[in-house]
Amino acid sequence: MSLRLSHAFKDLRTERQLQAVANDWEAVPQWVFCDKHGRMLRHNAVRKAFHALLKSAGLRHVRFHDLRHTFASLLLQQGESPVYVKEQMGHSSIQVTVDEYGHLIPGGNRQAVDRLDGVSEVSVSQSQSATQPQPTDEWGALMESQGIEIKGDDEN
Repeated sequence: MSLRLSHAFKDLRTERQLQAVANDWEAVPQWVFCDKHGRMLRHNAVRKAFHALLKSAGLRHVRFHDLRHTFASLLLQQGESPVYVKEQMGHSSIQVTVDEYGHLIPGGNRQAVDRLDGVSEVSVSQSQSATQPQPTDEWGALMESQGIEIKGDDEN
């Protein structure tokens, strides 16, 4: 939970305590959304209120559940770890998270391919310190120009 959200919940708790006293409620509601008597709202009432707010704000109609997908999508697009997103979403496995949101991981494929550059850089630095056989064909010359070690059959 973000620090800002944590503060908002603390403020809400204080507000609800004042409402409970002012309205003579039996207890301070534990709900984020409650009715005028401090009781839990039914899911239908939350859905209707959510859609009314969307309409009044001039936003397109979305399902309340879509907010969950937005949360996960934004986290991944900001570069958060899929493991962290899995934990936040309460998924049973990382596979569920990757299946659902893997396409949103920015540069996921690019990063995997770029990591291969690190492998070839190690190979290049190792090959520069070793004695290289002379290339005998065009392919060998290309490999040598890229700093890639060429081993003969007897050197494997």
